Amino acid sequence: MIADIPHGDGTFTMDEAPLAPVAWRQLGVIVTDGSGSMTLPLHETDSIEGVQLPDRTKAAAVDHATSDLMKRFAVSRKKAQFEFAFVSFHDTVSDNRPAQDVDSLLATGSFDPTAHGSGGTQIWTGLDAAATIVENWLRDGDDDVPRSAVVMLMTDGQDGNAAKTVNVADRIKGLANTDLAACFFATKGEPANGSRLLQAIVSRPELYETVFDADQLRRFFMASMTAAVKHATGEAI
Repeated sequence: MIADIPHGDGTFTMDEAPLAPVAWRQLGVIVTDGSGSMTLPLHETDSIEGVQLPDRTKAAAVDHATSDLMKRFAVSRKKAQFEFAFVSFHDTVSDNRPAQDVDSLLATGSFDPTAHGSGGTQIWTGLDAAATIVENWLRDGDDDVPRSAVVMLMTDGQDGNAAKTVNVADRIKGLANTDLAACFFATKGEPANGSRLLQAIVSRPELYETVFDADQLRRFFMASMTAAVKHATGEAI
């Protein structure tokens, strides 16, 4: 697990632990909705592991959850086995950061999906960019270490072109050792329009989740990575 190890005789914090040998490589592509609804405030108190956070938008919650996930992988002794990419979309792709190690992605700055504009909800555009990232990463591997990938989609609205989204989702799931996970960032008391499509396109039922805050979103990302690694390698993160 990715967590701190306390100091003591023969113990050390995770960031001082020797890195594990690279026996496999895993890519996580985070695909986030930057539509206009993501700029609206959350209606419930948000938190990360019980720590109350100030009132903010859904987009800001995505930024916090993604940053927190990256920081956890940055102190893992298996960090060399992971790479990440980040995509945001609305009517088109607004941010596209290619596969890179966790430290490099952390250094790229904010993960706010609305930082480069907002608009409608064309999920297929984000998935199309993610598919290309995975294809390039699988093709360009320069070692004999087994590779697998998971695309983690987050949206809070109803898709503007479900047929295209299904087609691109099938393209992703057709790639070697690649999973598609998805979560719906819902608002309590409001209908979860769009959640049925997400449940229909994931690789396996356990790779879908409904979330309401940053902590649940970060847990979805971690659970997706864990499930994908176990499915591909039989190992735990």
